[in-house]
Amino acid sequence: MIAIRRLPKGLIFSTYRHISSNVETSKGQSGISVVSLNLAPVNSLGPEFMSELIEALDSAEKDKSCKGIVLTSSLKSVFCAGLDLKEMYQPDENRRVVHLT
Repeated sequence: MIAIRRLPKGLIFSTYRHISSNVETSKGQSGISVVSLNLAPVNSLGPEFMSELIEALDSAEKDKSCKGIVLTSSLKSVFCAGLDLKEMYQPDENRRVVHLT
């Protein structure tokens, strides 16, 4: 999917691709990658969401033309709530260990 995205200060990003439905990345001709968090309601960090975020950051890091990364939120009122506390109360111990490491 190709789209034009205007960010503050007049930066235009034209190469757009989705990593997943919760984390989106875009990179423009300037070499700056933008990673946007998009997990309503508050971008809380659960295991799957963290894996998607790590995948997006790893992809940008491996891209030789990437000169920098901007981490932002697609949600208007919040950046990130932090650790998803609901995950701490899941009965599956293996899931909890994966989440905390």
